[in-house]
Amino acid sequence: MFVLKFDDMNDLSVKYVELMPTNLAERLLLPENIACQAEISDYLAMTEICQYRIEYHQGYIISWGTYLYDFMKNHELIIPVLIYLLLDYIEKNELSWKITS
Repeated sequence: MFVLKFDDMNDLSVKYVELMPTNLAERLLLPENIACQAEISDYLAMTEICQYRIEYHQGYIISWGTYLYDFMKNHELIIPVLIYLLLDYIEKNELSWKITS
């Protein structure tokens, strides 16, 4: 899980919105980084219905956009392929590890 920390909302290229969308299709139409002023109770309610990742920091619900979503989706595809290739290589080359003293 990625947690991005920052000290000042003005340091980031964040677009402020009045209402945070709950479904991914609406979210994809907005800028990459968005924030909405909210209470912690609003954030907790949003986590129950939101179809994408959100975070809460200093009175704002924040969405970092789709680049993290895309990374995680690709990561889930790449790792099994790498494991398969490594095991296939080991099997074809009859590699084994021996402990020598």
